Amino acid sequence: YDKDEIHNNNTNDPVCRVKYGRMKDCDLYSNRPEVTVINGTLIINRVIRADSGNYTLTLNHRSDGTETSTDLQVNVEGTETLSLQSHVLQRPHSHANESLP
Repeated sequence: YDKDEIHNNNTNDPVCRVKYGRMKDCDLYSNRPEVTVINGTLIINRVIRADSGNYTLTLNHRSDGTETSTDLQVNVEGTETLSLQSHVLQRPHSHANESLP
């Protein structure tokens, strides 16, 4: 897959775009460097209550135009600082030199 998009499904619908394993732009969390995507895993370090919500990961495969998506529900309770790591979608690598988050 060549392009990933992660949306926090709320009224503003911010998006985080990853292409060829590199974060291109991310307004998913303004000024939150602790949000990363590595090898198909969404990682949110120092999770806070405001991170609760429904997320959608959409993968677009450029060779055949197909699109795959999956939903992830995140519920953060209490005031403790946590780390969240979730394998949101496993997918085949289309090129050996690509590292796709």
